[in-house]
Amino acid sequence: MLVVQLAELSDWCIANEVPVRERIERVKSLANIIPLDEQICLEGSRLKNERRRRGFRSFGLLEGLLLAAARSVGERVLTFDRDFAEEKDCLLLP
Repeated sequence: MLVVQLAELSDWCIANEVPVRERIERVKSLANIIPLDEQICLEGSRLKNERRRRGFRSFGLLEGLLLAAARSVGERVLTFDRDFAEEKDCLLLP
């Protein structure tokens, strides 16, 4: 899990009136939190632009960062997001 995804989780918790700190701590106990670094940032922006050129118009910078971070530690992305389709290291859930 990319460190900035904690902000997405916090945002969801606030919108759904779920205790933020409790949920964050639970996720942190289950996930490998990957910090952003320069290489992930540069690769994430490259991936975003590449995916958009391939027709995935809603593939954003955060998605690019997530994919770059997962690749940086040899992991796969597990997601419902169809913008990750056709990537060999992404597992799309139905």
